[in-house]
Amino acid sequence: MGVSINTKDVIEIRTAHYFPIQLITLGAGLILGTVLLLFQENYLLAPVFLLFGTIFLTTNHHLQIDLSANTFREYIWFLGFKIGKNKPFPTPSNIVINPANQEVTFGDLDFNRMHSNQRKAIGYLKFEYHESIYLGEADNSQELLKRLEPTIRTLGIPVNNNAN
Repeated sequence: MGVSINTKDVIEIRTAHYFPIQLITLGAGLILGTVLLLFQENYLLAPVFLLFGTIFLTTNHHLQIDLSANTFREYIWFLGFKIGKNKPFPTPSNIVINPANQEVTFGDLDFNRMHSNQRKAIGYLKFEYHESIYLGEADNSQELLKRLEPTIRTLGIPVNNNAN
């Protein structure tokens, strides 16, 4: 997930995909199917495949922090529209990185179902009054720290890394 900081003291963080990995993969397949449909001159179905493929691939959860206006917005980016409301941004106290276990199940039937347990590092921006905002997750804390480094530097707050 990406972090960008522009000149107006606005921090943009893409925190997570909106759709599960299966639909994201389907979206890539739909876009490839669009090319095949265009070669077959099926101009009626190709735009539908392209639209749904684009939706599945590009819809994401984002966090926008405006330091000059003291507001933040958690929103869903959907076809260029930012769906979410601005909220007041209180004084942040620190960034917390916690460990988490994520269980993933593969397979539809009982006899071929597989389970996988993965450790993740999840980052939160904590405020003085104990509220928090989700910043993202990664496979380990070093990867998450690297991704959040521009945010940490801009906010100038300490990091409490509990995922070591």
